[in-house]
This record gives sequence, C-alpha cells and structure tokens, in this order.
Amino acid sequence: MPCLVLAQGAPTPPTALAQYPAPSGFVNDFAGILDNEIENGIEAKIAMFTAQYGGEIAVLTMPTLNEMPIEEFSAVVFKKWGIGKELKDNGVLVVVALKERTGRIEIGYGYESILNDAKAGEIIRGQMIPNFKNGDYNKGVEAAVDKIMEVLIAGTPATDSLGQSPEENPIGRFMALTQFIFGFIF
Repeated sequence: MPCLVLAQGAPTPPTALAQYPAPSGFVNDFAGILDNEIENGIEAKIAMFTAQYGGEIAVLTMPTLNEMPIEEFSAVVFKKWGIGKELKDNGVLVVVALKERTGRIEIGYGYESILNDAKAGEIIRGQMIPNFKNGDYNKGVEAAVDKIMEVLIAGTPATDSLGQSPEENPIGRFMALTQFIFGFIF
C-alpha cells in the first residue's frame, strides 16, 4: 500500500491504538489540522458517496502514531473500525500522522481492482504531498478524498438505498429500462 513516507518499524506499543477515541463519523481529525467547514464538507461528500455507491471512505488524522509503523496502524484501524461493507470489503482509509509527517491510503480488497496501489500512490504524490508541503492540510486531505471518489465512481456502478446496483435489484432494472425507453421518446 502506498505511503507518503515509510516510517521505520519499531516495536508496536500496546497502547498506541488506545490513544484515540472511537470514530464519530467518516472524518476523524484527532490531530486538529482541518478547519470545521472543510471537515464538514468532506463528511457530507463521503456520506453522499456511501449512499449512492455503497462503499465507505474514512479519514483519520493523528497527532502521532507513537512509533507504530503506519502500515500496521492503518491496517489495524481499518479492521477495527470496519470500514466498508463486510462481505464486499469496499472501504478506503486515508491516514495522516502529523508528528511522523507521513500518510497512507489503506484500500479494502473489494476496491483494489479499481483503486490499486499505483493509483493510491498517484493520489498521495499529486494531491496530498504538494499541499502538505505548503502547510495546507485542508486542501491536501480534501483533494485526496475527491480524487479517491472520482476513481471509485468511475469504476463502481451506482447502488440504491439497499446497497444494490440496478442490475441486482428488479425495481432498479425496471427503472433503468423505463429511463432508457423514455429517454428516446422525449
């Protein structure tokens, strides 16, 4: 999985994961680097994405990882928080660690064919790093989430409120057929 900077592996402190509260939504800014307006905007975008496409994106900023390697930290958080639908494993976690100056995009197996490591690396290098170097965490995180959604939307069919694509839902198939027919009549 792509990282901003690879942290050197030190023994994992057993209390590292106990040093942050449980998630309170899709965006959890425990490092305090995001403006409230930006945080709320990202939260709303992710909620709309989840409602329409069924997958989940979570953002986690931490003041420090307490010497825990970011690869290990993000994998544990991803599993502990249960990001994405259980049987589909369609989740993405964006982690930023302020003290370590590192970040990572953790991708669930259900999205790896759409958002692979190479694309995640491009997002880190293209959206996160340039903005972070300029001290603009707001823009870096928001641009990364926007790009992740863009990539996932391009590769994922829309779903209904039950998480079914139109092909899986008989009503959705009917509506799609109706829209197709009426699209040519009008």
